[in-house]
Amino acid sequence: MTDYISRQAAIDALDVGAEVLRRVLDEADVVGAERAKYEWGLGLIESHIADVNDLPSAEPEIIRCKDCNYYYFADNRVEAEQCHVCGYWDFDSPSPNGFC
Repeated sequence: MTDYISRQAAIDALDVGAEVLRRVLDEADVVGAERAKYEWGLGLIESHIADVNDLPSAEPEIIRCKDCNYYYFADNRVEAEQCHVCGYWDFDSPSPNGFC
């Protein structure tokens, strides 16, 4: 089963983690080599945020009947049997702006 989530919600969750880490570093006055380790962690979080931004959308592209390879006009009427999907679902005449 596919689990769809909001891209922005994922980014917001990562941002919260980064902000908490920044505050801890500033309030604890972590410096030197120890700070460099945590800064590396912040960079990793920022890299994950960029990766999430680059992910493709989980929402499928909608193809309208008029743009479908199986949509066919003949004598100003739609031949539903020419569309294997519409034929399967027994649609008599799909509209040009309809979609599967």
